[in-house]
Amino acid sequence: MKNQKGITLVALIFTIIVMLILVGASIMFATEGRLFERAQEAAEKTQLEVDRETLLSEVVGAYNEITGYINYDKLDENISEIEFTGENGTYTSKSGNVFYVNQITGTITAEADE
Repeated sequence: MKNQKGITLVALIFTIIVMLILVGASIMFATEGRLFERAQEAAEKTQLEVDRETLLSEVVGAYNEITGYINYDKLDENISEIEFTGENGTYTSKSGNVFYVNQITGTITAEADE
């Protein structure tokens, strides 16, 4: 019986050592592989596109079928409802992304795109 307990204790110590090595390797990979920076960049790009799509829905609603242009006055009225600020084609989302809306084409350009 004493041999069995000793083998179990050795197996436990061996398992802990292997797990510590794996944790160390994972942390090293995460920091040297820029894992956290890439995750942050992905989150920022995702938020940029969410903001762009939200603004696009308002731009489509401000399209004037008679003139064929985006009605900035109508867009400016509705922009606060989607938590954007700005006027006359330049709008900032609550997350800080700045967008420019072309009155003729309705194209939305982000400051981050430039």
